[in-house]
Amino acid sequence: MSRRLRVLQVLEATEGGTRTHLRDLVTHLDPARFAIEVASNAGREPGFADDLALFRSRGVVCHQGPLVRQLEPRADLAAGLWLRQLVGERGYDVVHTHSSKAGFVGRWAARLAGVPVRLYTPNAFRFQAPDAGARERRVVIALERLAARWGTGLICVSQGERQAALAARIAPAQALHLIPNGLDLPALATSAAVGDGAARLGLRPGERAVLTVGRRVAQKGDCYLLAAWPSVLRRCPEARLVLVGGGPLEDALRAQAAALGVTATVRFLPTQPAVAALYPAAAVYCLPSLYEGCPYPLLEALALGCPAVATAVAGSREILGPDARGLLVPPADPPALAAALGRLLTDRPLASRLAVAGRAYVQRHHTAAAMARQVAALYQRTR
Repeated sequence: MSRRLRVLQVLEATEGGTRTHLRDLVTHLDPARFAIEVASNAGREPGFADDLALFRSRGVVCHQGPLVRQLEPRADLAAGLWLRQLVGERGYDVVHTHSSKAGFVGRWAARLAGVPVRLYTPNAFRFQAPDAGARERRVVIALERLAARWGTGLICVSQGERQAALAARIAPAQALHLIPNGLDLPALATSAAVGDGAARLGLRPGERAVLTVGRRVAQKGDCYLLAAWPSVLRRCPEARLVLVGGGPLEDALRAQAAALGVTATVRFLPTQPAVAALYPAAAVYCLPSLYEGCPYPLLEALALGCPAVATAVAGSREILGPDARGLLVPPADPPALAAALGRLLTDRPLASRLAVAGRAYVQRHHTAAAMARQVAALYQRTR
């Protein structure tokens, strides 16, 4: 019997979809074939401590060090040197990094230590963001190209992400591997059964929720959703908008809702421990993002039978298809967003058909088990 491959997963962004991706990957890789370890920061999101406890209960060794989110050369050098020492001491066969900061310092450290397989999952490139200026894009692309030279491959979670990497000449086509995000469907179903979702959304009898889940940051396009909301209410007065997950723009969004006179119909909820229970209680899920990789909340909503409206950006566009599994609208377009939301809120047969198609699609194409099998094959194929 061949020995287990020693694999280090490196993550700085310990929240949102990247956190979910790491958790599902670590818990679905075969422990008989891989000895998994995790290197991360202390966790910006309190819930990440639960993930670390889960990993340790499965025999995963967890290391915490000085990884920071901001671009800070001294701190980043310290993080790189910490990882270089860790990698050198532990003798990994594979170092798999996640998101831009860990991707840069982690591949640098692994290259210096002579690790044979050095992989990177971007989970959406920053240079894809419409709000990134020309200079920022040039800098980010240059850094991504440099770090790609230290790695042996990139795992793209959507075809759009792969096309963006090709267009920016981040790495050659043969180094770009398409492996979409997958869900732990049994665990998701169990989580969805916890508590009264309608009560947690604050719904009164007759009210219908439009739900969005994520950090309140510019990427998520919440300001355009709020701009669309008065038009939605004129068509569907019983609608209520629920934004789950805090973030730096929450105060600005609350002020926008007040200026629009819709505060009574908009609710801001903190990050929820069992967010899955909210999807079945919502009438529509909305993801108005300006860019995405392969968004987990959209996959979760579809898996739990909630019809969706999303912007036609990479990742979301591939999940929903051209009106086959949900409604797509241009990004940053409040009138189009209002029309699509109003359509699903008022046309229940359409909403039901899209919900059925979306659930079937996710069950076929986006399971955590399939994702882990493809990643495992890449770990071994690129040795």
